[in-house]
Amino acid sequence: MSKDIFNGNIKKEHINYVKYTLLFSSIFFFAACLYFLLTAIFYENIEYAAKIFLFILSGLSLLSSVLCPILSIYAIKTYPKHPKLAKLLIKEFVFTEF
Repeated sequence: MSKDIFNGNIKKEHINYVKYTLLFSSIFFFAACLYFLLTAIFYENIEYAAKIFLFILSGLSLLSSVLCPILSIYAIKTYPKHPKLAKLLIKEFVFTEF
């Protein structure tokens, strides 16, 4: 029997949907980080201010790729306590009704 990492706050039929969403968002933000970073490094016809902006976007994307799944899992585990945060990060239809 596997342990439910969501503390029963997600409906059984939507657990795989939530796991896929968390994995996909992390991969998407990491890919965006790589894109912005490589564009800033290798594209030579770019202004200095735009290059700095791309480095900042790269850092924010990397931070999002780590924090988005962690915050989502935390918000789901403490769902009745933080409903606005949980519903901001994950769709409302996946939560169990209390």
